[in-house]
Amino acid sequence: MDNEKRNNMNESITYKKLEEQEIVKAKELILEYTKWLDRGFPFQKANEESNKSSEKQEETDKIFILAIANNNIIGSVGLKHLDDKTCEMRKLLVNDKYKGKGIGENLVEKIIEEAKKKNYERIRLNTLDTMDVAVDVYYRNGFYEIESYSPNVEVMYLEKKL
Repeated sequence: MDNEKRNNMNESITYKKLEEQEIVKAKELILEYTKWLDRGFPFQKANEESNKSSEKQEETDKIFILAIANNNIIGSVGLKHLDDKTCEMRKLLVNDKYKGKGIGENLVEKIIEEAKKKNYERIRLNTLDTMDVAVDVYYRNGFYEIESYSPNVEVMYLEKKL
């Protein structure tokens, strides 16, 4: 799964699955994102959510992919099992310094590939409708809006058939 691409700063970006020794740095990216959202994810809840990455689960249940530049985690995306036919894209995050360089789009493409390898029939996600750039990336990758599948009313829900 290790892939390498160059962005327009001629910087090498590597994409790989999360390894045990990278969990702390991945948590830092998630906490940075929750602060950016300014929605006050309680620290403990963000910590609990990011701790799930370290739980011992079968590979079919969860996948977490990192984008790395200069030995720093600059982006991430996760895949969560919902049922035998459906998975959910989670935590698509890109460090502010690297936004607009195609990293988010690459992460979306990679998690879609992983979902197909796991023989899911569809992938879902939820996002704030104010995140225009992310929503555009999802639409370009074949996602379309669906009805809510979760009680959170502040977000839009998208799906892609695989």
